[in-house]
Amino acid sequence: MTKWFKAVAVALALPALLAVVILVRLKYDPPDRPVVDASTLAFIASASNVETFRLWDTEEMEQPTQEESEADSKRAIMLGDYLVHSEGPTEGTSFARRLSSALSKDRQDKHISIYSKTSCFAPGVGYRVWHGKDYLTMVVCFHCGGFEIDGSRNGHKIQQIRGSLGDSRTDLLRLSQSAFPKDTVLGSIKPGNG
Repeated sequence: MTKWFKAVAVALALPALLAVVILVRLKYDPPDRPVVDASTLAFIASASNVETFRLWDTEEMEQPTQEESEADSKRAIMLGDYLVHSEGPTEGTSFARRLSSALSKDRQDKHISIYSKTSCFAPGVGYRVWHGKDYLTMVVCFHCGGFEIDGSRNGHKIQQIRGSLGDSRTDLLRLSQSAFPKDTVLGSIKPGNG
């Protein structure tokens, strides 16, 4: 009876132990760990223009009523998967260089870490960076510090990059606030790491 009990105990414990090992590995070494490579930063830095957007952010904005939503859905502007609240100014090459510089702040270890899958990720600001017919779209959540970048280069969709702003958050927040100087909600977000 004791050999049978030990065999059953091992059979039940082994999958649980394996699950714990897999979860720990995913937490510290996610398989889709993003890398904002030098070519992406160079693409942003050399962009001809940058469109700026305020997105509907469930963390900070009052959501539209059902009637407003239905009316807006007929003329809705989307930035990737996110509904645009308002369009900001189209910025030029100087803004593009500042955007690239803000994103490269954490570049000492050659990557910006992935944001936690449990983060709120409610992006409130978005950018579309143009270089000829190619573009990158970036959405940012200043609450959890997460961002996503995707787009099209050389006629092909690029693989999505997800990351955490880390120390870049303050510079990117200031840059975003400069694009929307009259936005009191965005202006009330504090610099720092959230």
